[in-house]
Amino acid sequence: GGYYGMMLYGSSTGNRAQDFVIENNEMDAVGYYPIYVYYADNLEINNNYAHDLGNSGAYGARLYYTSDVTMNENEFIAGNYGMYAGYTDNAEFTNNIFQGNTGFYSFSSEDQTLFHNTFRGAISYGLYLRTNDTMDIRNNIISSTGARYSAYFSNGAPDNSTIDYNLYYADTASGGVVAYYSATQNWATLADWKLGDSLINMNSVEGEPMYYSATDARMFLGTAANDVGDNTVGVTVDIDGDTRPYTSAGSTVVDMGA
Repeated sequence: GGYYGMMLYGSSTGNRAQDFVIENNEMDAVGYYPIYVYYADNLEINNNYAHDLGNSGAYGARLYYTSDVTMNENEFIAGNYGMYAGYTDNAEFTNNIFQGNTGFYSFSSEDQTLFHNTFRGAISYGLYLRTNDTMDIRNNIISSTGARYSAYFSNGAPDNSTIDYNLYYADTASGGVVAYYSATQNWATLADWKLGDSLINMNSVEGEPMYYSATDARMFLGTAANDVGDNTVGVTVDIDGDTRPYTSAGSTVVDMGA
């Protein structure tokens, strides 16, 4: 396939592309970027599926200098970053599955909400944040494998933020670490992280998500993410359109993840 699947490119920070919807697409065999957006505002990116990409360094989607973004019910499986968002402000990510060496990477951004996503990192990071501010991160599954990190916050937890009701998993048997702030502030387990930073994650849990397969990050029933989320987030369906909470199974509390 080509280098890009879809590319939207404005002129500059002061002259951005406006009011675009990218929706209901399946993209495979794309070389590097199924979705690439630079200098754009007022975006809706919903219900897209990117998989079997053409290069191990591929990104599921890359956003750069964007604002007023809504991303719902996307599933991106990539070799490098599942989702990459730099200078991306006032953005909502809900019911997405992002898989890559790093599941979700965001930097120099503010006013982001991350609700009911699954960030699955292989080799590197589940969730990587750098110099972000004012975030609401709830009801997500954040996992990594190998000797790396579930959550990597290179400048500590973002200021003015809510971080709670998430499921974390790191491969501690292989040297993995649940959370990293710095060389002197990193914690192998969620219990240690709560002691090290008592302002966040009071209702978060730690456990293996039990994904369906190496490429499908949906979960089996009865796993650590079931019935332990925060109902007040207000997301009433999952990525497949099933009702939250899963009342047909007798649940009254939402699951974490997409």
